[in-house]
Amino acid sequence: MEKFSEILKDFVLESGKSLRQIEKESGVASSQISRYLKNTIPSLEIAIKLSQYFNCTLDYLFGLSDMQGQASTEQFNLTRFINKYEKLLDDNNITHWAFSKKYNLSESCLRHWRNGEYPSISSLILISVNLNITLVELVFG
Repeated sequence: MEKFSEILKDFVLESGKSLRQIEKESGVASSQISRYLKNTIPSLEIAIKLSQYFNCTLDYLFGLSDMQGQASTEQFNLTRFINKYEKLLDDNNITHWAFSKKYNLSESCLRHWRNGEYPSISSLILISVNLNITLVELVFG
């Protein structure tokens, strides 16, 4: 996840704007951005805001792709994500329990997602990498 901080730092420097200016334009607090520049990982909602502000895909922002692409203008839909995740598991002939054990994902995360909690970026990246799907497809597909 160090790549995220490096890529964010590059975007901030390339913009030539202060963190306060970016805060006003993106809606992400400058104090949060400062933490992200020091290797703290944002929530999914903030990651989407940053990708939209810097007009890049989530995959690029987290160093999973060299192609910058364009940010998705879609909103995250939790039900669609859960359905996509469960279909990926089914397509790969693995249960959530087996996947969580194999890749060190919390067993209870699916229950939390079904109860309205958004997945963490680290969970999304883990799913993306191990089920061979881009973050963009996983989050917005």
